[in-house]
Amino acid sequence: MWASCCIFVSMETKDIQTEKHPLEPFLPEGARILMLGSFPPKRERWSMDFFYPNFINDMWRITGHIFFGDKDHFIAESTIGNQTGISSSDTGCNIQYAEPSNHITEQHCKSPKEQNCIQQDDTTDGKSRKTSKKVKPNKFNKEKIVSFCTSKGIALYDTACEVRRLKDNASDKFLEVVQATDLPSLLAAIPECHAIVTTGQKATDVIVETFGCTEPPVGGMTEFTIPAPDEMADSKNKTSGQSPVMTCNGLTNQATSPDHTAGQNTRQRRMRFWRMPSSSRAYPLALEKKAEYYRAMYMHEGLLK
Repeated sequence: MWASCCIFVSMETKDIQTEKHPLEPFLPEGARILMLGSFPPKRERWSMDFFYPNFINDMWRITGHIFFGDKDHFIAESTIGNQTGISSSDTGCNIQYAEPSNHITEQHCKSPKEQNCIQQDDTTDGKSRKTSKKVKPNKFNKEKIVSFCTSKGIALYDTACEVRRLKDNASDKFLEVVQATDLPSLLAAIPECHAIVTTGQKATDVIVETFGCTEPPVGGMTEFTIPAPDEMADSKNKTSGQSPVMTCNGLTNQATSPDHTAGQNTRQRRMRFWRMPSSSRAYPLALEKKAEYYRAMYMHEGLLK
């Protein structure tokens, strides 16, 4: 069986606590591409329980710009109402409450994605007047993203399932991979997938080390081969007869059949390996320029006409 690659722990970092991947792989039926980052940021930076959850990461803005002509397509409506006791409405403005202490009545109004408003009737000094403040939303719409990725056949996960953070941030530069994801098993679970897309250097390095393939330039693509899906998963039927269970370490009940070792496979699966620019804002390229690279990849893979 194809072995996961691991980076052994140095003496200098062995006392730093490790983190295991908090999410299960997202593998929609019929997935055509597998998008791989390195590892999620710390949970306090999440705006949703899904991949690329940091609100200042531009992955879902890039995707919205490409497929819908709107970089804010996947941004959720502001949650300011839930935070202050004000509930939003699908139509118009709703008066929610009046506070006796200051005689301010608030209304939660619909507005563009980038700026919701809270309108107030302020009568504290006996005079009635309108005041307002702008509130920027801070979450992505997970349901909309999941629906989109399912319809397009985009699988998502990361190349590391256990890491150490050498500094208290999400930078790949200070991320030590303790255990890499079992990528061959992951690919065996999505047999129609013929493209891997990495979104950072750390993820790219793991792919190169795992499969011994050539690293593509940023925005470019190379190819390599792996055993065909039925060859890789054949042992599932010969051992337990059960469907494999996916965890962050791969398919738990998948083992290598003695009749199908890496050197004995007669059928191969051709994979395209794309290296996209990072969607992090730390990557020095404008969102629209990043989107050009992603657009070309999606068009080549038939996800965009």
